[in-house]
Amino acid sequence: MTQLKLPDIAAQTQKYTLPLDWVGMCGIAVPVQFEGRTTAAKIDAGVSLVDGSSRGIHMSRLYLALESLEDHPLTPLAIRQLLANFLSSHEGLSSAAYLRLSFEHLLKRPALISPLAGWKSYAVTVDARI
Repeated sequence: MTQLKLPDIAAQTQKYTLPLDWVGMCGIAVPVQFEGRTTAAKIDAGVSLVDGSSRGIHMSRLYLALESLEDHPLTPLAIRQLLANFLSSHEGLSSAAYLRLSFEHLLKRPALISPLAGWKSYAVTVDARI
């Protein structure tokens, strides 16, 4: 049996060094607090990669930063702080940060005629970048 010898990609030098507008993860499941309730959200999170010669970003740092959404209500300030955390954890690598957060928000709505009420689901999407 012959052995196939594959090149070690990580040890090779790069021929092209191009910056990237966006590097990150999509569809991350995260609990978020919104209007006093915890709900399941899907998040896309990323940063730019300004140094094309670098090996990449630290995705685990993005993931760890997202844990703050579990402990604090979702507000514009919380989102700004999260994006700032993305950038500070990638200092020297990134100049922009991006977040897309999507979830269903349930509200109890009164019936039009009867004294009853029912639940209605509203799709919420937040796109933020710095």
